[in-house]
Amino acid sequence: MRDLLKEGQLTREVPFLGGCVEVRKTTVRDLREIQEAAEGLDFEENSEESMEFVYNTLRRFVTGAGDMTDTEFEEFPLEDLAMLVEDILGKKAGNV
Repeated sequence: MRDLLKEGQLTREVPFLGGCVEVRKTTVRDLREIQEAAEGLDFEENSEESMEFVYNTLRRFVTGAGDMTDTEFEEFPLEDLAMLVEDILGKKAGNV
């Protein structure tokens, strides 16, 4: 099993805006850090804190998004960004 970790991070393709983006799979460590960062956030409101959480999650997991600015993310439809983040975090599968 350890040999698999040596091969590097595993990724998967996720549908986004009629195409696909490459997303790094979430590790147990990632999950713990995400839960800590999300603690106390109200995602029903589009507060600065919740939007920053979304942008940072995208930067962390989507290949090629690491250097994107908040302004660039603001150009995408909110619903599509939310679905992408849910897919990254495994929320649809009940993992978060």
